Amino acid sequence: MNWIGTKTSGCRHLAEFPVDEILAHRTWDDETRVVFYAEDGRRLKVRMNSIRYHLFARSRTCACCGRIGTHMMLDVHGQIYSRAHFNLYAEVNSMLILMTKDHIIPRSRSGSDNLDNLQTLCTKCNNRKNDKIVNINTLRELVTA
Repeated sequence: MNWIGTKTSGCRHLAEFPVDEILAHRTWDDETRVVFYAEDGRRLKVRMNSIRYHLFARSRTCACCGRIGTHMMLDVHGQIYSRAHFNLYAEVNSMLILMTKDHIIPRSRSGSDNLDNLQTLCTKCNNRKNDKIVNINTLRELVTA
């Protein structure tokens, strides 16, 4: 299956897991790593303290277009298995679209990494928003234009 939103030239999907199973492992502890197995049997330790996991536990739905993340993929870029991580994807027309964390007030405009300043957006909507400070209705207009 093709996908949009990751560095497609080097991203590899190693396995798919149920979303709820993965999000149940999230933590704020920097040292916590959980063992998961790739489809080829490779054993990988994944850090589960990403703020993205906490955001996706709060909402898997794109705040703009309403796409819902339903696929949790264990991904790596290139051959760097020590950096295995989970990405959430929505499926549209047999295409996977990466779900991202978006800063409501962008970091480039002094926005914080606090969970209260984050929302879930699909890659397509996040790319349209870029570093603008816009409300959802304005963003929807940008996306449909």
